[in-house]
Amino acid sequence: MTRDSKNREGGDKAAREPRGEGRDREDKQNVWDRTGPEEREAIEAYARDYMGFLSEGKTERKVYGLVLEALRAAGLKDLE
Repeated sequence: MTRDSKNREGGDKAAREPRGEGRDREDKQNVWDRTGPEEREAIEAYARDYMGFLSEGKTERKVYGLVLEALRAAGLKDLE
């Protein structure tokens, strides 16, 4: 039996404690709680833009076109 097959069968890794076991999680504060309203709005705007990009870019060809559009809008020019 190899080490990999032993792990797949629930050997070594299954016997270990789960991650975070015994840690005090109540005193942990997540990043979102430490983020101010202005930064939250910037994060949400970025996420909305990214979700729009994902919705529009369903194929490689469409993504290529969207990226070219964005580069041209940013002022970049073709090398040709």
